[in-house]
Formats: sequence, C-alpha cells, structure tokens
Amino acid sequence: MNPRTRRTVSSARPVTDLFGCYDRPSQPGHSSRRQLGWWPALVLSQRVIYDERYNASGYDKRSAVRVLSAERDALHEAVTRAAQANRDAPEITIFDFGHGTGRVTNEFVTGYEPTRYNRPLRVIAYDVSAVGLKKSAADLRDHGFSCGQMAWDAEAKTGYLAGSLRRGDIVVDFVHGNEDEDPARMIDLVRLCTDERLALVTTSWYSGLGHVPTAELRQSHLAALDLATHERGEIVIAASVAGDLVEAQLDWANRQAAGAVGDNPIHDPGDVMYETELGQSNFLHVFGVDFGDMARMVSRKGHKAWIEAIRMPGDEFADEDAEQENYRGVQAFNDRLRGREWTEADYAAVHTAALVRSWCQELATPDGDQTNGSGQELSTEREFDQIGV
Repeated sequence: MNPRTRRTVSSARPVTDLFGCYDRPSQPGHSSRRQLGWWPALVLSQRVIYDERYNASGYDKRSAVRVLSAERDALHEAVTRAAQANRDAPEITIFDFGHGTGRVTNEFVTGYEPTRYNRPLRVIAYDVSAVGLKKSAADLRDHGFSCGQMAWDAEAKTGYLAGSLRRGDIVVDFVHGNEDEDPARMIDLVRLCTDERLALVTTSWYSGLGHVPTAELRQSHLAALDLATHERGEIVIAASVAGDLVEAQLDWANRQAAGAVGDNPIHDPGDVMYETELGQSNFLHVFGVDFGDMARMVSRKGHKAWIEAIRMPGDEFADEDAEQENYRGVQAFNDRLRGREWTEADYAAVHTAALVRSWCQELATPDGDQTNGSGQELSTEREFDQIGV
C-alpha cells in the first residue's frame, strides 16, 4: 500500500450506538466530539500536549529505567497466551493504543524472534501525537528497520496510516489518530492495517484512557479497544490508580464537594487536573474500583479478567536497583491478592496497575470454572449484549 494513501472505512456499528452513551450518536460530517458536545471544549488537546512534551524530550527521560520489569512481563505473557489460543492465526498482531514513542512496545519488537512463535509480527502503533510516533520510528530505524516514504499531517482531522517500517518478518504500521473522532474509527484503522483481521493483543501503557474525561467516554474508548481485539485475544491496559497523584486527588475531591471545580472537566471520583513538566494543565482520571468494573465490561463467556500491579508508589527510579526493589514489591503485592477482588485500599496502595482480559478455553465450555490469574479475578457471568464482536 502506498503510505500516502489515507483510507478510512465507516464502521457499520459505531461504538456510540453499541453503548447508547450519548444523546446524539456520530453522524456523517459530524465526527468531532467537541462539535457534538461529547468532549469538554476547555480540555486542552492531547495532541497538542503530547506533541509539545515529546518535542521537549524530557517526558521519556523522567526515569533511569525506560521499561519496567512488570510491563515487560505483562506484554510477553499476553503475547504468549494469545499465540497459544490462536494457533491458526497467520501472524501475531499487536494494537498499541497510545503508542507514544514506543517506550514499552519497541523493546518487544526489536527483540522479537519469529521462530519462537512460528509467525511474523505486526504492530499497529496508534497515537494522536505525530511527534511521538516519529520518535518511535526513528528508534526502530536505529535497530535496522526500513520503510518507504512516510506521510505525516500534524493537523489531520481523521485518523490515517502514515506509513510502515519493516525488518524481515516484522512490520510496524504507524497510525496517526485524532482524539475528536468517534472511537469506533480505531477499529477501522486496525482492520485497514491487518487485511480486516482483528488484533490478537491490544495494549496501552500508562494508558491514554486516563486522559479521556467522563466515565461514558472512557467506556466508549474501552469498547472500541475490545471490538478491535479478537475474541480469543488479550487486552492489557496499564493506567494510574489511586496510589498516584494522591494530593491532587484529595484537592480536586474537596473542590468538587465544595462545587468549586470551575470550568474544569471534573465529574467523577479520581478526576484531577495536574501540571506537566512543561507547565501545561492537563486532565487525568486516576482509576480506583472502576478499573475492575471496566475489566468486567470487556469480559464475556470464555474470558477471565484480573487487575495486577505494575508499579508501587515512590519516586522516579534513579537506577535499575531502585526499579528492581519496586518490582519485588509488585510481585509480593500480586501474590498476596491473587484470586481475590481488589478493594479501594488495594488501589490506593499501587501507583500503576494493569487491566488484563484473557481467553480461557476451559471457561468457554459449559462446565468451565473460573480459574485464578495473577491478580484480581473477576466474574465473567454478566452479559454485555451491546458489545458484539
């Protein structure tokens, strides 16, 4: 495919229709959430914020350790489970939502061995920041990846495939998204890259899901990620939870109780406005027990879902020893909570956690029983008729 050719496909069943979250679903010619009143007008564009943060280069250098051990574990384990559950799939496909500079995913990509899984690898790197995606592409070129001509449009109003990089049996497609679009368009863009197949693994590291204001919009984005993922695939979404930004949470909870949030998009417990390292004011939803509710939302018969700790609270890591000490705390925490549901106190004890949704063949059979995973086990009995794959 010519990388300059920007193709989009209209979804037959928009996520907004599946959920019924909004009074006015997306209509042709009116894809902007801000135009439709879905996205608060005063929230600064994440495209603007992250283009500036990635340009400044300090964002990805806050820690001496680029990829956390628990992130590495979660990704490798998800890919292994997906490969085993989909032995007939022609390739391993990973949809990385909020790819940024490829901090976690690129390490996996550059070390990928097709012979281990007996299949090629394709990654769909999706982000609203063209600056971040360009840095990711430059990193991969430094590791021997090559491509045809990339075509970028910083002001694009609709998501598009900017181009691809290849090294042997590994392909990375760079998709520049637009946060104002209906989330369902992400499904179209994944299928555009995969010849209409769904992703075997969907990931999001320090997820952009937290930058989406209102519970309804977060649910619609999660539904789109679910619909872009194969029924026997894996979903891993890592996000800030209640042990992060503790003072900001208390401050904004008090403001909300006093009716003093002003025009800021503060609606739910865990909503905060915080200042970035560049002095930008940005919105973030810090997850609590609603994270477990979202894991249930994307779980159906044959699935098991859990929450697992990724990082414990503390300062940014000055060296690998500090990260390893934190990692041991993560392992001990997950071992202690294995097989039971997380409480508010559990979320408050963790900085970053991952929502994991996995396929379990035993649960797909009539006599299948719920089995333990590596964190919070969640019932999959609730049916979500609105979300059909």
